[in-house]
Amino acid sequence: YVQNIDESIIKKMKGNCWLKFEPFIIHVCCKNIESALHFIKLAKQVGFKRGGITSIREEDRVIVEVCGVDKLEVPIANENGLLISEEYLQFLVEESNKKMGRNNERIKRLYDLLVNE
Repeated sequence: YVQNIDESIIKKMKGNCWLKFEPFIIHVCCKNIESALHFIKLAKQVGFKRGGITSIREEDRVIVEVCGVDKLEVPIANENGLLISEEYLQFLVEESNKKMGRNNERIKRLYDLLVNE
């Protein structure tokens, strides 16, 4: 989690500066298609909306990818300094932290489902 972004760091950057939060992505190797489909079902149950089988290699290796949907990508500065107000920057940091919190909650719920099976 980020508490704030120090403007002195932004001033040292050359070019454009973006605040970016990427969605959670996990790749899991499953023993068969049935276990892969079960994992995808559990992931969707806890709120990961995107997921699917990405690779099947032989009968004992099925790769699953599960992705979150929380994303944020905003230009915040260029070589001349901040493009947005400090209040808006703080808002973006708080929103990013909320998204990280939601990711962590979903990961924990998925883990708990898997462990308690």
